[in-house]
Amino acid sequence: MNDQYDSFTKVGSFRKNGFIIIPGVMNNINLDSTRDIINNITHTMPKEKSMLVSSDIFGNNNLLDFLIDTQFNNKIITTLSQIFENEIYYINDIQIQCNSFDIKSDEWHTDSNSEVNLQGGDYLHSPNYFFGKVGVYLQDNTIDFGGAIDVIPKSHKIYKYFKGNKLLQYFYRGLATKILRYRGGINKLTVPVKAGDAVFFDSRTMHRGSVPNVIKSAMNKDEEKGQRISSLKIKPKYAKYALYWDLGSEKDSVRFLRNSCKRAMEEDIANIDNSSDFFYSGYLRYTYPDDYPSKYIKNFNKFPQLKIMSLDQITSKLFKSLF
Repeated sequence: MNDQYDSFTKVGSFRKNGFIIIPGVMNNINLDSTRDIINNITHTMPKEKSMLVSSDIFGNNNLLDFLIDTQFNNKIITTLSQIFENEIYYINDIQIQCNSFDIKSDEWHTDSNSEVNLQGGDYLHSPNYFFGKVGVYLQDNTIDFGGAIDVIPKSHKIYKYFKGNKLLQYFYRGLATKILRYRGGINKLTVPVKAGDAVFFDSRTMHRGSVPNVIKSAMNKDEEKGQRISSLKIKPKYAKYALYWDLGSEKDSVRFLRNSCKRAMEEDIANIDNSSDFFYSGYLRYTYPDDYPSKYIKNFNKFPQLKIMSLDQITSKLFKSLF
């Protein structure tokens, strides 16, 4: 296991396998205190709320400190700088997932699915495509309690055969999902994450939340559909918390934001009576630096290789009007 773990921490793993482990981002003291903070918050959260989003994090000093400590962590910045050649664009779609698990076999997906649906995704087959997601995990990834993600190594490379053909991409996605329902049908990997590690994975890599054997038996049908599992069913030491945000090259980050605007319009129509479901609209209303906390900006300015990709003031104002 150690040899496998070590191989996934090398920068070449991102190109080869579609993901890389960045070990030891958080120390034990920060891990324990952050878990306590989130545990206390989840006890008062509505049961239908499964994540803390940008507005929650920017408005809570403890969560903001956690965000700053991770996004500007030297180990993360060093690894990303090697992958992106010292020009990294963070997207402000920040979220902390809380006790949310993917239990069904059809939860396998790629984060680039919607870009195929809404934009055609011709650029996804390019060898110069650089975009993905960072996850920072506050617990080990175990078979019993599922603390991180499962992936299909090298699945991001499949796109190079499509050359932007939407029909082939749909076919691949549907066929792969069917195969994944059968045990051993594809080389599935539960990423060997340790508490405090981060993972950066290509948005084309097929993945899902790791399936927890013990937690699964305690879930009801609503929770299996993605609703947060009640804190009463999970002891605090087994709670699952993960911080996520997207990032990429300048060009691919612009494409991602354009796609997010389209998704925001879809969710606005579907959830017009429930503003708590406005995830895309929620983060698109933040323009850098105007809408960011001063403490965040101060730390961000220490890293010249970092940029923030956000909407301009006029466009973001449209999404601000929804709240």
